[in-house]
Amino acid sequence: LVQAQEAGRLRRNFQGYTTDNCDTLIGFGASAIGRMKKGYVQNEVAPGLYAQQITSGRLATVKGYRLTEEDRVRAEIIERLMCDFGADIPAICKTYGFEPSQLLGGNDKLAELER
Repeated sequence: LVQAQEAGRLRRNFQGYTTDNCDTLIGFGASAIGRMKKGYVQNEVAPGLYAQQITSGRLATVKGYRLTEEDRVRAEIIERLMCDFGADIPAICKTYGFEPSQLLGGNDKLAELER
């Protein structure tokens, strides 16, 4: 992982740090979480209900979340901060066709947390 970090290839997902550059992570089993390029899905939490869905030939997915473009920009910035200890925010925004100023809308709310 150190070599990947030094080479700028370190990634982070909800399972931890990795060198895997795939944007898709398929979760198997009860309560498993999967990630696709545009969102997340979660399987049935209860093992019995999960097994019932699978043995019936149905998907066991019970919830999902579709990422907005802003979510994707913010996720990329957070990942770069966690992996590279810095982020080129204008370059990341440009990749997604996003204006950096669009990310600043909630900054006034942060000041409330400092009190």
